[in-house]
Amino acid sequence: MEKRLRALGLSSYEAKVFLTLCERGAMDGRTLSKISGVPLGRVYDVLRELENRGAVYVQNSRPKIYAVPDVERAIDNILRSRMEEVQKELSEMESLAEELKKELKVRKKGEELEAFWSFAMGIEKSLNLILQRLESVQKSLLNIATPQELSFFVSEKRKFARVVASLLEKEIELRILTTREVAEIFPPADLRVPEVRIVDELPNKFAVLDNREVLIKVENPLRSGEMLGVIYMNDRRIAEELREHFMELWENGREI
Repeated sequence: MEKRLRALGLSSYEAKVFLTLCERGAMDGRTLSKISGVPLGRVYDVLRELENRGAVYVQNSRPKIYAVPDVERAIDNILRSRMEEVQKELSEMESLAEELKKELKVRKKGEELEAFWSFAMGIEKSLNLILQRLESVQKSLLNIATPQELSFFVSEKRKFARVVASLLEKEIELRILTTREVAEIFPPADLRVPEVRIVDELPNKFAVLDNREVLIKVENPLRSGEMLGVIYMNDRRIAEELREHFMELWENGREI
């Protein structure tokens, strides 16, 4: 119980005091210190913090009496207080991130990296890399979808729906090419993607992100249709060439 209260943002002493009041009822600070094991020199600071959080109420008698008259309301108040703290921390982190971007951009030496690539091996790592890069898209996404990745997206529908919703909110260019067989298994309505076209054959599977990044999906030569890995490339020249290739396929594709 104490561990879960600490997960809601209470300190160890705050959790001990709160639990003692819940279990033993109203009492003064000195008695509370003895029962909870919180030092007398700390217990009043702890009680003030709990009162500020709306978790403990005070009867201004002599001595003061502390109580938790409504446990459910107290927990709701603790949660609300913690959420406010988290929101404040998040805002501060976002501001810090923006400051770091500006400072590091000024301090960066040398020319912009012409190209960068990495490789994810294995189905799970490959699909997670694809999803991770989709989340970063700002302007455009052109994707030739494989059955395996669509199966993953459908199984992770909530996560994928959140990513697609975020992309649509940005009003980016979002297009998916696939085959009829795949579209029949995973209808566009299930994927919640507005622009999907089908072609008879997809010899190459890749995605172009923001006309700068490329994901090349490597098929397992021993198991047709199974993804062996994904090559990630940050290379504008290759991205532009693959974009042209994608648009040729798109023009020849059929709307569903």
